[in-house]
Amino acid sequence: MGIKMTALLGVAVASSLAISSVGKAASVDFTTLISYGPDGVGTLNSLTDANGENLIKGAGNTGGGIIEVGDYLTGVFDYNRISPGLSGYPGTQIGSGTAYSELTGIFLLQVTSKTAAGGGTFNFTFGADSAKFASLYGLGGLSAGTMIRLFDDVNPNFTLSGTNAGSIASATDGVQFMDVGFTGVGGTAAAGEGWLVLGGSDNFGALASQPYSTTLGTANFAVDRTSNAGAGGGLVLIKQTTTLTTAFGGSAEFVGSSTIKGSAGTGIAWTGASQTNLDFIAAVPVPTAAWMGLPLLGVMGGIAALRRRSAKLA
Repeated sequence: MGIKMTALLGVAVASSLAISSVGKAASVDFTTLISYGPDGVGTLNSLTDANGENLIKGAGNTGGGIIEVGDYLTGVFDYNRISPGLSGYPGTQIGSGTAYSELTGIFLLQVTSKTAAGGGTFNFTFGADSAKFASLYGLGGLSAGTMIRLFDDVNPNFTLSGTNAGSIASATDGVQFMDVGFTGVGGTAAAGEGWLVLGGSDNFGALASQPYSTTLGTANFAVDRTSNAGAGGGLVLIKQTTTLTTAFGGSAEFVGSSTIKGSAGTGIAWTGASQTNLDFIAAVPVPTAAWMGLPLLGVMGGIAALRRRSAKLA
């Protein structure tokens, strides 16, 4: 979801983009692979995905395949690998061809600024338009600021080939897992959140005729959950400082980067392909009662030992 909203992609080779993920029902949920650390500390996890995206022109924009302020980048993705730590490899593959469920999703990002950076390149920022997102895909229950909706599917069938409609159906037929985006006032970016592309091309339309080796631009992003309504909403996630995106000035639950690439020769039904790495820190909270019980057990043990010593002296 490079320039686009999601920045959730991770494909090793272009040919893998065209492969349909149709397979037998998964016997294990992918969430069993998440690494958890102690409460307040947590453990870093990394996701990589494969993504396809299109450009939708904003109201009044006439620039064809040229990215303009007010335009949208939208598409689907499939996180196909989860790893402990920052590196997306080797990790464990999930979804099609594995025993694990697939983590898929759909996204929509709106271009909020475009600034010439020299040499025919531009800097872009992206924001949320949850109303457009909901109406375009018929999504219910979207909170303001939502840019991504994720699904957990025990019947892996994700595909980027065929038609856009088929891709969308394969990405959204699981159980709603989580909504992600900006959590500031009115759906704007809060401190620590943001979506930024530096030195990218504005010719999105050209990607359809460019090979996967062609890069339109690389995005850095930092986002948070916008709703806990999904099956994954109860995960305890610890915010990490946005060191990869220092312009955002703070911390966020999800931090990563995404690269938008050409789609020619990949067989996908989308204009652009993307490769993304997404990092999050998961923790297992220790119940307050358990912490309170520890010193009490220590005191009781000390009293018992004192009584044993007293009995021996008697």
